[in-house]
Amino acid sequence: MSAGERKKKMRQLSTLAAFFVVGTVIALSTAYAEIITVESKITEIDTSSLSKSIGIYHLDSQTGKTEEIKVEVSDSTLFGDVESLQGLKVGDEIIVEADYNAFTHDWKAQSIKRLKPT
Repeated sequence: MSAGERKKKMRQLSTLAAFFVVGTVIALSTAYAEIITVESKITEIDTSSLSKSIGIYHLDSQTGKTEEIKVEVSDSTLFGDVESLQGLKVGDEIIVEADYNAFTHDWKAQSIKRLKPT
């Protein structure tokens, strides 16, 4: 095998390895995502940063402990009983349907419905 053929083979192997790594990362990040529905009170509303979020309490099924989590709210989040994030207040009782990624521990709201206003 000539030096040129070896370089070509190495480029092909490098490209194949890169596709494998990217595919694995994508598969892992989506494989651990699940939709979770949480009924809770809003503890915090953050509209000041680029990624808007709400704070809520969530009972961790593995530890049995209640923890405060931040749920990202995007432009595609659907709202019930209010028109937008600005219609919610700290203390409102809500139901959040969110994508939870166990790999990154990120929560992203698909929908938020206010049950009881404060």
